[in-house]
Amino acid sequence: MAVMAGGSAPINLGNLSEDQIAYIPFNTYGVAGDSVTVTNLANTDVHIHKDDGLTQRNNAAGVTVSIDHDGITGNHMITVDTGDNTVAGFWTVGHDYFLRVEGTTVDGQTINMFLAMWSCQNRYLRPKKILGGVQRP
Repeated sequence: MAVMAGGSAPINLGNLSEDQIAYIPFNTYGVAGDSVTVTNLANTDVHIHKDDGLTQRNNAAGVTVSIDHDGITGNHMITVDTGDNTVAGFWTVGHDYFLRVEGTTVDGQTINMFLAMWSCQNRYLRPKKILGGVQRP
């Protein structure tokens, strides 16, 4: 069986700040365990869901796919610019995002996979204000 990434769990990028670029590296392996390239993967195959919603961001603007990143077979990179507001209101503070790749081919096998997840200031620590010598939330 062909494999994409390091297993079945998505990469957790943590809590990103607003308008930050998400970098998602991943690897692809063939049936024999060797590094192989991914075929027919384009930025339109990358789907991003907000929270647990079934409607994904239906626009590839701000999404870049680098196959065989730096010329290395089997090492790839997806970047997502969360500052790209082509789909108005999609990127908002206080939400979780899930990136999946749909219908790409690795070693002759069709792969659909959740690849990464992150939040946008959803677990963001706000600095405490000091008013009159007393800490306030």
